Amino acid sequence: MKTNNTLAIGILVASLCTMLLTYAITPKILLTSQKGELRINEQVPEAFGQWRVLKEEVAYYADSGQQALLKVLYSELLERTYVNKAGDRVMLTIAYGTDQRDGFNLHQPEVCYPAQGFQVVYQRKEDFDLLGRKVLGKRMVAQFQDRVEPISYWTMIGEQSFRGGLDKKLTEMRYGIQGLIVDGLLIRISSIDANKEKAFMLHDAFMQDFLTALPESVLSRYIGVQ
Repeated sequence: MKTNNTLAIGILVASLCTMLLTYAITPKILLTSQKGELRINEQVPEAFGQWRVLKEEVAYYADSGQQALLKVLYSELLERTYVNKAGDRVMLTIAYGTDQRDGFNLHQPEVCYPAQGFQVVYQRKEDFDLLGRKVLGKRMVAQFQDRVEPISYWTMIGEQSFRGGLDKKLTEMRYGIQGLIVDGLLIRISSIDANKEKAFMLHDAFMQDFLTALPESVLSRYIGVQ
């Protein structure tokens, strides 16, 4: 009987220790309480370099159900179409969420586009060189009937770019050890063009101009630290 009681007490103590440890390492502080929330619609200018916003055009069509979901998932959403002096048009979408724990994850374009009836006909991983910083990104092409849309995008957790679910989990864990709940950012640049490589070159030029126009104080949140 004594042995059974000792075993029961041991199990109880182990359970309590596990609960305390779980509580201790569970993130409790939003990163935004230290770094501040991003104000993407204020921070991204409507005109920079040779680019200006076309106010009569939106960056991406989403049905009412998709729009309702976006409002739940994201704290702020920017959707704009820019045109340069040569008449080239680029669509910029930035989705920002202050809490990127499970259930509030950034929705990747390879998931969102098919949900709207597009077919993903091409995709590849690519490291972007953005103002001298390596950013993990992706290229893809989505098609709906005769609309061919090359897309370049990257995603951020805190001040770290990631590519794929495992990258995201590892990054969340690194912040979680510090007790921090991370925010997330998805930046998508696209255009309508059957020539994907030509479109990707245009995207690259737009990226550099767009990022150069951002306030230096928030640049690490968009492309990470050097």
